[in-house]
Amino acid sequence: TAAPEKADHSAASASQPSYPKLRPNHQFVYLTGDSPNTLTTLDDNTTYIIGGIVDRNRLKRAAIDRAESITAAHPSLDIKTARLPLDENIDFKGATRILTCNHVFEILQKYRENGYGDWRGAIMAVMPDRKDLEERGDEGKGTET
Repeated sequence: TAAPEKADHSAASASQPSYPKLRPNHQFVYLTGDSPNTLTTLDDNTTYIIGGIVDRNRLKRAAIDRAESITAAHPSLDIKTARLPLDENIDFKGATRILTCNHVFEILQKYRENGYGDWRGAIMAVMPDRKDLEERGDEGKGTET
């Protein structure tokens, strides 16, 4: 009987990791409540990074700093930051604006499912009732600026 062949993995492990091919002009946006930039719509040629960092008090700007450090190490990625248009669409009436990663993902998903035109509806559909939120007037509807 012949000896079983051993797989040679040394060539694969020595090479650089493979990354997916991205479309030309692909963008990355790190979502953080601390960003001065407001997300206005979603783009199919953009990867949205949902960080699990709470940007208050002790960790202020942690997500923005992380995005900037990744861009410094990999300039071709040019990661931007943005925040969801919460204040433009919802009156939090003193409730906290901290969202779980799941809430952020679900808001993005609802916004897409609703045809990219209703941030307010997406946010209200996802936010827990205990937050006691109120929709803002029609001037914020959609926020497609």
